[in-house]
Amino acid sequence: MIQDESQLAEVLTLLRQEGSDLWDIEVKRAAGGVPDVKETLCAFANMPEGGTILFGLEEPNFSAVGLSDPATLQQKIASQARQAVQPEVSVEFRRAIVDGKTIIITNVHPLPSHRRPCVIRSTGRAYLRFADGDYQLSDAEIQQILTRRERPRHDGNPVDETSERDLDPDLKARFTDAVRSSSRRLADASVEDILRFKRIVEPDGARLTVAGLYALGRYPQQFLPSLSLTAVLKPGDESAGIRNADRRSFDGPLPVILEDAVDWVLRNVRTSVRFGPDGHGRDVSELPAVAVRELVSNALVHRDLSLHTSGKDVQLTLDTDRLVISNPGGLWGLTAGQLGQGNEKSAVNEFLYEIAQHVRTPQGVRVIEGEGGGLQEVRKALRHAGMAEPRFYDNGVRFTALVPRHSLFDEHDLEWLAGVTHHERLDDLQRQLLVAMRHGQQWTNQQVRQEFGPLDSTQVRSALQGLVGFGLAEAHGERGGTHYGISPHESAALKGPSQIDLFSDSEYSVADVEDPPNATSAEDLHPTHSPSDGTDVSTVTRHGPAVMAALAGGELSAPALSRRTGLTLQQVRYALNPLTNAGFITRDGGQGNRNTVYRLRQ
Repeated sequence: MIQDESQLAEVLTLLRQEGSDLWDIEVKRAAGGVPDVKETLCAFANMPEGGTILFGLEEPNFSAVGLSDPATLQQKIASQARQAVQPEVSVEFRRAIVDGKTIIITNVHPLPSHRRPCVIRSTGRAYLRFADGDYQLSDAEIQQILTRRERPRHDGNPVDETSERDLDPDLKARFTDAVRSSSRRLADASVEDILRFKRIVEPDGARLTVAGLYALGRYPQQFLPSLSLTAVLKPGDESAGIRNADRRSFDGPLPVILEDAVDWVLRNVRTSVRFGPDGHGRDVSELPAVAVRELVSNALVHRDLSLHTSGKDVQLTLDTDRLVISNPGGLWGLTAGQLGQGNEKSAVNEFLYEIAQHVRTPQGVRVIEGEGGGLQEVRKALRHAGMAEPRFYDNGVRFTALVPRHSLFDEHDLEWLAGVTHHERLDDLQRQLLVAMRHGQQWTNQQVRQEFGPLDSTQVRSALQGLVGFGLAEAHGERGGTHYGISPHESAALKGPSQIDLFSDSEYSVADVEDPPNATSAEDLHPTHSPSDGTDVSTVTRHGPAVMAALAGGELSAPALSRRTGLTLQQVRYALNPLTNAGFITRDGGQGNRNTVYRLRQ
């Protein structure tokens, strides 16, 4: 939900980058009257964390059109929330000014789980959010929501026609050994007792439980076909009518599915050579293996195992710009916003979670650690790789993890960071600030908060002064006018070996790294776009040609340049400063201001 101006700015940027409504954000023009939004109100009320409707914006650019009578619109939307849906939905309104025009932010609060599902009074139909729209819930999905009123216990249910002979002998042996070594109480227990105590089999020992079959079975899909994972590799260009370049289905017990799925992802992402401070090149996967493994493992272990999800498997999609992993069911005992913020442990499937702590993959790796810090490790691995954090979405019947495939930094920046003094002690914010400084950016406390918020001035001051303390940055000016830039020592180092072009045919190379989408060569630029001294734009900054080509069509903001070029917003910003300083482009607006636009210098 949107509570302040910084959150609104972030949402507007994300809407413009995605080019569509979001999972938890619906946009309505509402310039010609009050729209009927009862289905959206119903859908957001059924979401674990609710959602937000923005009135007064229009697609596809999500620009403000304004509202002629905001007070009447608020009154009628509140009336729909009370009378058009059942139970009635709680909403709150905020007004904001975007581009000089009034919009209304309507936060829709979720219903408590014991009062869901919300339905439309006139039809009795229930709705939920999926991707960028509302969809009607099926009967099975309604049952999913109803069963979540109490703690799930589906993983402990017995599976008909199964017995201990359906367990994989090797998995069973490794599991019982791991249990004995981890529990003094069970150190001398028999195999039969361990299987009963850990709910691999039902109490009388006759049938396997869902958890036992899934984790240790020879072929669980013989009895429960949906205990599988479908992986799809989407091509970069669907113009030829090819929708899925590679579609795979992984079956077998959970630890085998996990190993196979992770291997499939790592085979289908790029591998590059990254140079460390010792000068040696190392093969590095585009997506950190530890992050992929943790996210796939979570999807397999925490999926809904009720009868109402029969026919629904775990799904993995590797797109050109993102990895998406989704599983049937939602979270239990916490929200998506709370994930990875501490050592929370709230297992949807308690028996399976306990079993999985003692199960090893064919490669000898634990399925889960069971310490509750897995998602913190995911964030740490992605930050270390210079990548954006994962995004999580929970609509109550399906949980989705999304990992952007693009890096926050290009290969030159990553190589340079690895050689920076004290680089291992920098946090994520400091790394981004320092790389921007490398490309000519000067930061003030206010600019950092505008760019990376929500942050308070104390946090920002600590980050900037930390860079000064490490000798990486210098401060100029006093108090409110203080600005920070890269230190002369680090600035001089930019001309050294760290600037070797890894994409050239030199002795340093990068394997299997592609140019950014829509990158344009310097030869494609009109000659009037270069300064009079004949400087080649490609020598000023690596992404300069792509940015210049995009600006040939007219002035653009930094977010618009990101969409036009296919570069990340950070890559665009890092390119804009040296291009401006070199006289290729001009800036209209303040540095760091989201409304600033850039144009080619005439």
